[in-house]
Amino acid sequence: MALPEATSPRTERTVRRIFDAAGLCFGELGYSKTTVEEIASRAGVSKALVYVHFDGKEDLLEKVLEATLEEWTSYSESCIDEAGPAVTQRLKAMHRSSIEYAKDHPLLKGIMTRDDRLLLMHVREPGLRAQEAWRDSLIELLTEGIDRGELRCDLDPGRTADVIILLHNAYLDRLFDTTLVNTSDPALVEAGMDALLLGIADSSARSATEGMK
Repeated sequence: MALPEATSPRTERTVRRIFDAAGLCFGELGYSKTTVEEIASRAGVSKALVYVHFDGKEDLLEKVLEATLEEWTSYSESCIDEAGPAVTQRLKAMHRSSIEYAKDHPLLKGIMTRDDRLLLMHVREPGLRAQEAWRDSLIELLTEGIDRGELRCDLDPGRTADVIILLHNAYLDRLFDTTLVNTSDPALVEAGMDALLLGIADSSARSATEGMK
């Protein structure tokens, strides 16, 4: 997401500092406890300068959330592109990369571990848009897998996409609570998708893959 238009490299750096500071504050303190003064202090600028570039705390929250979701999507897409042509490998890369990004992002950690109603309210609409776009991408990928004979021909791409989303969201929901299970464990991340793919992969394609091991 583009930041407010900057007139010089110095201004651009200042805006970026404010923007990054806001993301850290929202992640650590939540929306209600974050103040413009705190953001300004973290950015090393005056409170007045924050208002020069942003309308206030709510404006910053909306921009930070939207930028985070866009970056999250872009990161996953880049990892999917590097996974190779096999649909099953791209599905695994989508699951793996999304969790990798979320577990290292302070704002997402704050959203997932804090009952901050306004923060959650603001993330709801862009979050739903992002999830709808993700579902569309999954359906396209699953359809490709069916057409190529990698996945079972009797699969319903829409239903299967919903199952993958439910599995992935279950991992995200437990990402920062390791009391029962550590869902950020790479081995567990892989095991989840392996179990799902075992059910949706075409049996002949699966046998061929197993024979290559």
